[in-house]
Amino acid sequence: MLEQTTNIIIAGLGGQGVLTSANIISYTAFLAGFDVKESEVHGMSQRGGSVSSDVRFGQKVYSPMISTKEADYILLLSDTESERMASFLRPNTGMILCSSSIDSKSLPIPAVLNTALIGMLSKYLKIEKRYWEEAIKKLVPSNYLNENLEALTIGMKL
Repeated sequence: MLEQTTNIIIAGLGGQGVLTSANIISYTAFLAGFDVKESEVHGMSQRGGSVSSDVRFGQKVYSPMISTKEADYILLLSDTESERMASFLRPNTGMILCSSSIDSKSLPIPAVLNTALIGMLSKYLKIEKRYWEEAIKKLVPSNYLNENLEALTIGMKL
């Protein structure tokens, strides 16, 4: 079992799937047996403004919020959020995974870019693939399910 709390921030613009991505990560960690806390900052999400969500999981998590210099991972769904999020990254240990690092031509449809990014993140977390798949099956609409499962696998291979 994970000894420390893992802190993940997902950041992007309204309509990019920040909240869905956070829900998939949170539910996956829950299925794997972790205590999970999640918080959301919607901001101007309906007008394409900044949106972020904090996901924390471990043996016992007391607060849903990630403080400055405490994020282990930051998933950027929009490169424009990198400057705003940089101060949250844990010095010398944190990692930023960015959607622009994925060649969208390798994906079944561009709309599953976030799931491929989650697949990339999953390589660094000690959670079995079956939990990621189960969370996607529960949270993604059935008409996009196969494409999202394929994108997860592609991300895991990157």
